[in-house]
Amino acid sequence: FTGNGAFLVLPYWIHHHLQANATWYGIADGSWAMGTVFGSLSGGLLGRFSLRKTVGVMGIVEGLVLVVFAFVTNVPAASGLFLLAGIANGALNVLLLTMMQRAIPEEVRGRAFGLLMTILTAANPLAAFVAGISLAVVPVASWYLATAVTGCALGVGLWILMPDRAEEGPPADLAVESSAPPSQ
Repeated sequence: FTGNGAFLVLPYWIHHHLQANATWYGIADGSWAMGTVFGSLSGGLLGRFSLRKTVGVMGIVEGLVLVVFAFVTNVPAASGLFLLAGIANGALNVLLLTMMQRAIPEEVRGRAFGLLMTILTAANPLAAFVAGISLAVVPVASWYLATAVTGCALGVGLWILMPDRAEEGPPADLAVESSAPPSQ
């Protein structure tokens, strides 16, 4: 939700806060996209480390980078920060989704991912609406700070809840018991 709001206000941020033009908007937005691709491709390399620590660190790094982004006034620096945040986001997403595919029992996996996609799909237009009307009330930097807070909270939460390896599944006290009979 906060991340989508932050992206909605990005053109305003680039124009009003960074005093830059559409070219720099494209560079900043492209930096994020390139970062998420690099981060996603790094999932295999990062998979050899503790999953819990890696996804926790990635969420926290993304959040901390966005805190700096909210206050930077140099356009190339802002684009570089967006690249770093995108790398952390891409790595976090690929590792988290891989773990979820392994941890969620096959008989409920489709419903679980369907619910996840429904939540994300509903959050996007709601965030766009709230972000759009909020510009008259709150500073635009608040969207980047809110995204940083949620990213750090996600990182800390994942550090606490995630297993060390994707094959292990969630901690025993959080594991979902399957009611379906074992497959033959």
